[in-house]
Amino acid sequence: AGVQALEQNSKNAGALEMALELQLRYPESAEADDALLLAARMNYSTGDQAAALDLLYQLVRDYRDGDCVAAGYLYMARVYTAPGDYYSPERACEALERFGTVRERELWQADATELYQTLCVF
Repeated sequence: AGVQALEQNSKNAGALEMALELQLRYPESAEADDALLLAARMNYSTGDQAAALDLLYQLVRDYRDGDCVAAGYLYMARVYTAPGDYYSPERACEALERFGTVRERELWQADATELYQTLCVF
């Protein structure tokens, strides 16, 4: 519920800080991985690719069994395909391949398949 409220107010300047604070204070919470994903998405939407990637790598490393790991790999691929310092189709394909190994991926499957077919199938 807390992360959903933050997501609805993600344009609010304090939402990013609150999402990070939630994850720091309650790392064992069921919403901690959701908070990291939300913070990464907010950073991505404002163009802070470095911060987004840092949070996404933390998400997939620290919450391997969480329900946001698939989305984490998909957003990594998006960062790596966006114009900027981190543009790397190879790393995007690696992230999408890891996406394929995650249990909880159904919600994101269509987006990942489209991106994979565009980037990684020759």
